[in-house]
Order: sequence, then C-alpha cells, then structure tokens
Amino acid sequence: MKIVILGAGGRLGAALMREYRDQFDVTGFNHAQLDLSDHEQLRETLGALDVDLVINAAAFTNVDLCETQREEAFRINADAPRVLAEICRDKNARLIHFSTDYVFDGEKREPYGESDEARPISVYGESKREGEKFVLQTQDRHLIVRVSWVFGPDRPSFIAVSYTHL
Repeated sequence: MKIVILGAGGRLGAALMREYRDQFDVTGFNHAQLDLSDHEQLRETLGALDVDLVINAAAFTNVDLCETQREEAFRINADAPRVLAEICRDKNARLIHFSTDYVFDGEKREPYGESDEARPISVYGESKREGEKFVLQTQDRHLIVRVSWVFGPDRPSFIAVSYTHL
C-alpha cells in the first residue's frame, strides 16, 4: 500500500510516519514541503504520485490565530480537505482526514458521538467542520477522525508542561 501523510512534521503526522514506514511505502510531507494553502501545489504534487491512501494530519491549529486570520483558516482547514478529497476521488484512493472536537459547542454534559450535531463556536471549529462537509460530500469512501487532544514524546505538550509544574 502506498501512503502519503500530510503534516508529517507535526506530532500526529510524525507518529504516523514512525508507525507505518516499516510496513508500507510511505511518503510524508511537512508544511515546508507541501503548503496546504497552495491548492495548485497540492494538485500538482499529489497528482504526480501513485497513492492508495492519503492521511491528512495537517491543519491550521492555532485556535486564537484562526480568529484573526479567518480566510487563511478556511483555505487550509476547509478548502484544502476538499481539494484532497477530489484528488483522492480522481485517483481512486482513500482519504483519512483528521478533524477536531472543536466542531462542537461543548455544552453537552456527556461525551459527543458521531451523530451529534456539530455546532462550532470558533473560526477554527467552523473551518474544520466545513472541511469535514467537503470531504463527506466528495466521496463516501473517505474517513474523518475527530480527535480531542494529541500528545506524545515528540515535543512538550500541555500535559507534560503542566506535570513539570506540579
């Protein structure tokens, strides 16, 4: 299986690269190598590759900055997943797109499920929800994974920093 991982320089993408590189033919791109805001570059680069699965672990994740850079947030978090889904559809490849719990408003007292209505209250959440919609509208073979918190050994996380201050 030939896999492309976008966001390979981030915590999640790096972990996926480590996990899959010995089992599959994996190509990873970090932000400097493939900018999600450059949709033409996405089409050219991924269009030239023979791929079975694209894993999108990249996003504009700075929640506060998304509020002041709305257009960029939507270009990366909504429009880029649409482009990726279209590329995968045209190549008969699958897409795994990582999203976020920020698509919910946080008012529910129990855990959210996949059938709960998304009600984002931030630009980040809105942009990620639009990306989900685009992916789902493009092809039913694609998968969306909503994660709440990603942490690991690659760099200090909120959990690790908090622990050192106890």
